[in-house]
Amino acid sequence: MANEIPYSGEAEQAVLGCMFLDENSAKTAQTLLNSDDFFQQNNKILFDAFADVLKSGKVADVVTVSECLKQQNNFEKIGGKEYIVQIAMNVATSVRIKEYIKILKEKAYFRRKIAQGRALTEAAYQQDKQKLQQISKQSEQDGVQTEKLDCIPDVLAEYITVLQKDRNSNKRFAGLPTGFDDLDYYIGGLQQGNLIIVAGRPAMGKTAFALDLLRNAAKNMDKGYIAMLFSLEMDKNRIAARMFSAESSVDNTYFRLCIKDNEKWDEIIHRIQQEAKEFEQNTSDIYIDDTAGITLEEIYEKCHNQQVYTGKKIGLVVVDYLQIMGVEKTANRAMDVAYLSMGLKNLSKQFSCPVVALSQLSRENEKKADKKPTLDNLRDSGAIEQDADIVLMLYREKYYNKETPEGNGAEVIVAKNRNGATGSIKLNFLEKYTTFRNCIP
Repeated sequence: MANEIPYSGEAEQAVLGCMFLDENSAKTAQTLLNSDDFFQQNNKILFDAFADVLKSGKVADVVTVSECLKQQNNFEKIGGKEYIVQIAMNVATSVRIKEYIKILKEKAYFRRKIAQGRALTEAAYQQDKQKLQQISKQSEQDGVQTEKLDCIPDVLAEYITVLQKDRNSNKRFAGLPTGFDDLDYYIGGLQQGNLIIVAGRPAMGKTAFALDLLRNAAKNMDKGYIAMLFSLEMDKNRIAARMFSAESSVDNTYFRLCIKDNEKWDEIIHRIQQEAKEFEQNTSDIYIDDTAGITLEEIYEKCHNQQVYTGKKIGLVVVDYLQIMGVEKTANRAMDVAYLSMGLKNLSKQFSCPVVALSQLSRENEKKADKKPTLDNLRDSGAIEQDADIVLMLYREKYYNKETPEGNGAEVIVAKNRNGATGSIKLNFLEKYTTFRNCIP
């Protein structure tokens, strides 16, 4: 049984029977299926005959389909009149046609996976790395599509339903809360399908800010969602410690220093134990990968695998940071970065989640009297600005002027906002805990 080819003869006949019952079912099946979704050869032939009849503008019924099969010399090949009558009488109603179609699509998907697996095995025996990568890419992009594209009125109706649901749940905006009230006012939270770039010079707090977004958003995700963090620069131990420090207001230096004072160490451990339960509740749906130089393809694969492993959907992806992602380098660095930024934008659409990607800025802003960054300071590629839905730039005056009256004040510049206004907001940066906080008036 385990080695049998996946297919359902019953579902194949049920779909064809529904197609005989009414014209709408025939058109639905033609839209959502192709002959490769059928396994049995006679059913493939019969389905193609339906397609030919419909293309000719005729009504597809027993007579017209039979005539088409005869003209193609396929009538007797599929079983003649007896088989066609059997199919036509197979179902009493077409109301469940989409369920039958789903079964066919899933069986066809598993058959493709078997074929791809065999091809992978063959390529591995041949030690053909290029072919392995090609097959893996094809497999990654292969899914089970059981629905047709939506028309605009249907999309709008569904969107209004979502907005009504959000309104009834007392949500103030559509996206995941960032934890920063003024920022949410500008961008409406972290929204599905958006690529959000967080840019800044080194030591401005990009990682700290991204971890704040991650923690705050994860607290507000529905139970069926998870968040993914890809940390290319900092190892997972440091990340976990920094997140705990920011969440629980435990001095971050305790995780970096070897404390010899037993009493002090016991005090720290006791504090961690006190805070551990709440921290675990707030971060248990955040998963981290600290692979250095991870590629775009690997990020896609790991997001997909984690969905399968947890049984949950991706609610947020954070990448720290874009310029050190692995890529097959060309002579043109700008093209390499453009490939990555477009890939991250596509990631946000494929998984219907916000993607937050950190980016370095060039030194050009530091040559000016006013050191605040602008969009033209985005490093390596104008494509980042083009692909991003939102660009946030971090600026801390204290980095340049230790005596500034701004103290630990920070500014988040909303430099690009595809669906809203631009501007800037003020935050406080708590160096001891490596975290940002709302400014208290």
